[in-house]
Amino acid sequence: MLELDHILCVLGVAETRSFSATAQRMGLAQSVVSKRVRRIEEQLGLRIFERTSRSVELTHQGRALLPFAQAVVDAESAARNAARNLHDETANLLVLGTYDFLISFRMELMDMFHAEYPSARIEVVFGSRTELFAGIRTGRLDLAMMAAPTSHFEPDFRSVKLPKRYAHLLVPTGHRLFARDGIEARDLLGLEIVYSPSQQDPLVRAEISGRLVREGAKLVLAPEAHRPSMEHFADIRRLPVLRWMQACPHRIVEEGKAIIPFVDLTLRIETLIYASKTHCRPIAARFLQMAERMRNSLAAG
Repeated sequence: MLELDHILCVLGVAETRSFSATAQRMGLAQSVVSKRVRRIEEQLGLRIFERTSRSVELTHQGRALLPFAQAVVDAESAARNAARNLHDETANLLVLGTYDFLISFRMELMDMFHAEYPSARIEVVFGSRTELFAGIRTGRLDLAMMAAPTSHFEPDFRSVKLPKRYAHLLVPTGHRLFARDGIEARDLLGLEIVYSPSQQDPLVRAEISGRLVREGAKLVLAPEAHRPSMEHFADIRRLPVLRWMQACPHRIVEEGKAIIPFVDLTLRIETLIYASKTHCRPIAARFLQMAERMRNSLAAG
C-alpha cells in the first residue's frame, strides 16, 4: 500500500529536482527522502527519476505518474476537509426525541436554545416512550423530552425536570360549563371530552385517562394527537378538550373559549428531558443546562 508521506516526497523531488532541497523543505534527512522515493519505485515497479551526480530528472514513467500522485494527495486533502466539515456539522447538531403531545413546550425550549446558540441545529425524532429510551441507549438520540406521572422515576437515565403541567379544560362558547370559574369532579359525570389518540406514552395515557374515566367522563378520541388539530376537532363538535399548561388558578377567556382550572381534581404531569448517564455530547449538555436555568427561573418567579 502506498503511503502518503512517500508520495509527498516523490512530488517534492519532482518539483525541486533535488533530494536535498526536498529534505530541507520537509524537515527530513536526505537519506529518508531517498529511501521513501525508492520504496515507491519498488512498489510500483517504475523508475521515476534519473539520478546523476549533478541532476535529478523525471523519467517518462515519472512524468506519466505525476498526475496520479497529485490526485492521491488532493483526495487526501479533500477527505480531511470533508471530515472537518462533518465534525463541525455533527458537533452543532442535537438529535432530540419526543412525541406530539409536548409540541408547545418543546418549541419554547427550542426557540430559547437557538437564541443562545444560533449555529446549533436540532433534529426532532418522534417515537414511543420505549423507542425514545432505546434511542438514548444506542446513542441515536442525544436527548428525549417526555412526560411522566409525578411519582415516576427512571433510574437508568439522567434527567432534568421541567415545570409541571396541569390539565385545564378548554371549553367552547355556548357549552354548559363555559361560564364556570372552576371544574369540579362532579362536572365530569357524563361529560364528553376530546382526548388524544396517541399511544406513544401508555404510562401517562393510563394515568390521565384512568382518572377521567373513573370520574365518569366520556373520552372522544381526536383523529390526530397534534394539539392544534385536537382543539380544532373539539371546536367543530363544540366539545371541551384538555389544555396542558402551568397552573392557572383563574378562568381565562381566549379567542372565544374559556380555559378553566380543575378545582377538586388535580391532573398533572412531569415534563422531563432524559439523557444518558454515561455519555452526553457537549451540545446536549448545553441544552440540559439551558433547561435547568429556565426551570430555576420559573420557580424563582
